[in-house]
Amino acid sequence: MIIENLTQSTSASPEKWLQHDALTGLLNRRGFILMLEEKIQEASKLEKHFALVWIDCDRFKLINDSFGQYFGDDVLKAVAEQLLTCLTNKNEAAARMSGDEFIVLLDEVQTLQALDERIQQIRDIFQQPWSIQGIEFYLTASFGVVQYPKDGVRVEELITKAETANKQAKSLGRNHLSFFHYYTEPAKHNPVIFERELRYALEREQLLIYYQPQVNIRSGQVYGAEALLRWNHPQYGLIPPVEFVPLLDETRMIINVGEWLLEQACFQQVKWLKQGLPSITVSVNISPTQFISGTLLSAVKRAIHKSGIDPRFLKLEITENMIIKNMIETRAILEKLKRMGIGVSIDDFGTGYSSLSYLKKFPIDTIKLDRSFIKDITIDIHDQAIVKAIIDMGHTLELSLVAEGAETAQQIFSLVDAGCVNVQGFYFSPPVNATQFSINYQCWRRLAENLSEKTFSYYSTKR
Repeated sequence: MIIENLTQSTSASPEKWLQHDALTGLLNRRGFILMLEEKIQEASKLEKHFALVWIDCDRFKLINDSFGQYFGDDVLKAVAEQLLTCLTNKNEAAARMSGDEFIVLLDEVQTLQALDERIQQIRDIFQQPWSIQGIEFYLTASFGVVQYPKDGVRVEELITKAETANKQAKSLGRNHLSFFHYYTEPAKHNPVIFERELRYALEREQLLIYYQPQVNIRSGQVYGAEALLRWNHPQYGLIPPVEFVPLLDETRMIINVGEWLLEQACFQQVKWLKQGLPSITVSVNISPTQFISGTLLSAVKRAIHKSGIDPRFLKLEITENMIIKNMIETRAILEKLKRMGIGVSIDDFGTGYSSLSYLKKFPIDTIKLDRSFIKDITIDIHDQAIVKAIIDMGHTLELSLVAEGAETAQQIFSLVDAGCVNVQGFYFSPPVNATQFSINYQCWRRLAENLSEKTFSYYSTKR
């Protein structure tokens, strides 16, 4: 194992031992810096290219808090072992920089395609469930990438930029990757240029769709997926939706982009079905501009006709505020969608008007509890009371309920205890691309089935 190899390679030199991490056997920060200095000298003479990938395990503190530090140490050792399998020759290296942060040096990556393939090999480590001491769990990571000599030619410069790139990735949410760039909050920095680039984003295939699974804890099934828009900017990397979706809405570009998103999500549902996955309901967010544009119904009909999706497995998500603005027109649109067999969800419920009147008068199928109430549901009695009231109200009106932002088993226990069995959140997965959704489906299902047993065992003991 790692420690055995370390003992053999360092027995002749105490100095070498001081360059390695005692827990994982990888290089430590000091050892990596010394190695990188030599690497830069060699690459400079031979005009070689290499890359550094900074890796920060997501929510590692939660693992330590849930299972203890010794378990956490075993997880770090397992990560180290897996990273070593990604090294292809003696000129490559992996190091533990601190805590749950690692860095990998990838050699001879002369093209971006070659680099992408190597990085994907590392990312694949974190796409499968981990099993430590008989406990199965998911551990994602955020990745920051710098390239030599493109991003720097000095040791401290490369390491600092690799860490900065990692922070840029984490700012987008968990399980993201970011190449280093001089990030300048583009929408605020130059809104005119930013809007111009956004107008070309769709035709240049820079817009992506990620899918986040929705799980029924009672049945242990992955029954749905919310389609979420992302912009992979060639200079800024993945830009969070909060920075560009409002601009899409303001400029009415959201009408074209929204129609594209709707069609692609419908096609994806049919594709998953052909791949052997069960009938997953895809949920698509509808913006205020789309809703009042007069084109929504025709866009929905077109998407259904082109894709061949069964309308029962398409759900549109709207906000409370959209309903209140023009209640007569809204009801007419929703009733037509209902007659087409399409479901409607109220997104972020509890943050707007939360009026009983529209829940009673409008053809709404599902309420999505806002993540702000779920975050502290295990410790805040006020959030517990609010969530319980919303769930009871939903049951009375015979509506389905989905809790967003479920990140821990304890939160899910609390939700089930309150009467909500449908959840969506990072406990199961962050949003992923369609291919990864297919790959991860069976893992999520096993995790859901295991959690279902534990949850209802927990629930029954409380009774």
